[in-house]
Amino acid sequence: MDKEVKRMVRIARPIKEKANEIRQIIERGGWDPRNYPRLDKIPDKYPKNLCVVAVDTGFTEPSVELTGGRLVIVIKAHAFFGCEPRCIGGKEATALVKFLESEEGIAKPISKIVERRFIVDLLKRKELGELHVDMIILDGELIPRIPPGYRRRSERLMMKLYTRIIDLSNEMFKLAFNTKTALVGVIKRSYGHFLGPLINMPELELNDKAIATYILKPGEYIDLGYYFDIIDKTRGVLENLEKKKVKGSIVRTLKQRVEWLRKIVDNVDWSGHTRIILYKSWVPSYFSLATKVEVWPSDNLPTDSILGYLAASTGINGVPYQIDVVDSMCRIPRSLLLETQQQLFRDLAIKLEDVKLAMSIAGLTNPEKMARIGFK
Repeated sequence: MDKEVKRMVRIARPIKEKANEIRQIIERGGWDPRNYPRLDKIPDKYPKNLCVVAVDTGFTEPSVELTGGRLVIVIKAHAFFGCEPRCIGGKEATALVKFLESEEGIAKPISKIVERRFIVDLLKRKELGELHVDMIILDGELIPRIPPGYRRRSERLMMKLYTRIIDLSNEMFKLAFNTKTALVGVIKRSYGHFLGPLINMPELELNDKAIATYILKPGEYIDLGYYFDIIDKTRGVLENLEKKKVKGSIVRTLKQRVEWLRKIVDNVDWSGHTRIILYKSWVPSYFSLATKVEVWPSDNLPTDSILGYLAASTGINGVPYQIDVVDSMCRIPRSLLLETQQQLFRDLAIKLEDVKLAMSIAGLTNPEKMARIGFK
């Protein structure tokens, strides 16, 4: 503990010492004449009669390890706010069960596919005039995070799944553009480091959300700009360091970040036009958290209107209320894991007419962990 505290003090001390300087740079519109990043007040005037749908997915992590493979459960939840569409449930949670013999970590990309497939279907219905929605809010990133080493033509299952996520994301953005629908991703587990290079302080090691939580006052926000801006400015800082023949971890990190961001905007259409914003609502939250969002505005809903709506909806948990609702609908209790494993075993035994073979497939690989999925 002592060793870790000393390391974290080393990382955090520059923020304490430079907090006023950081804030002043952002208030002036950053060190770049294009005015990003910028610090401003959250607008208190925004459309209040919006039709909004929130979407979230939950999944088993780790998956339930059975003798014949991995049992994966994905729950997709959605809830409408400010409207009640006739052709689809106003509030609903559905489950997908998959039995796979594959690598660990497979549940997350499957959940993203389920999530984006639902949004694409929703937007297609809007395009046909079957329903109306002004904005879709995701619990998680709007722009899919492409893993290192991603290759579109790879035969690996994980790469194929990410290709499917990218294709669905491209279709989602296209339909959102055609139907004039705003998109928002609320990123709770946010560890991005974009702010440092944007204010010409690439040495800052604390992540953006932690810095914003420290320097923002309630009712303020920091607009980091579009992904295209972030790439250009980060590349500019990197080139300046290389001209000065600076070497070390900062240069390596910036190179990796530029390459990763470039790969995202090259693969995901319209991602470069998505904005990143950190805000702190007027409502006090636990730990005084700042909220990080990715915003893709529409012709009908500009960024300021979206931000005002989100901030007014944000409560003590530091995320919009709509996300709290669907997040609570996605939790997977241990009882569900046990019921699913038991039903899988039962149905296999009946259809195979062989209890021993069914147990050879659906039995737990790690019986010592039975309590983890609800066995007593």
